[in-house]
Amino acid sequence: MKKRIAGLFSVLMVLGLLAVPLAAQSHKLKADIPFEFTAAGKVMPAGEYVIDLRSDFSGMTRLFAVDARQSAVALGHGIGGGERQADSRLTFNQYGNQYFLAEVWVQGWNSGIGFQKSRTERELSRTASARQTFTLAAKR
Repeated sequence: MKKRIAGLFSVLMVLGLLAVPLAAQSHKLKADIPFEFTAAGKVMPAGEYVIDLRSDFSGMTRLFAVDARQSAVALGHGIGGGERQADSRLTFNQYGNQYFLAEVWVQGWNSGIGFQKSRTERELSRTASARQTFTLAAKR
């Protein structure tokens, strides 16, 4: 019995030590988004957001609406790849009064994260008279 408890304690210690580097592998941004938008096929309300990005460039991005306690997980892909970004920002594609998260850029990174267009956005891009790009500042 004592060996089992000691073994379990050892495993928990190792997991605890591994959790510290894993937690350090993400970057958080904060943004106040004044309009409803779609991310990862999910309609998100206007409000204050925390955007959690994996620093391993896997494209895994979690958006958490602080006020509404809603979240979405989007899988993106690397875009850009040039000079380091001076500011953090979110870019949205706008069709009429509908907004879709398109890109996330982080201050100090030399590439951003882009997101695939959803079926709804692809349909709007074919039928809408115009697409505008809207950029919103984010902070670390």
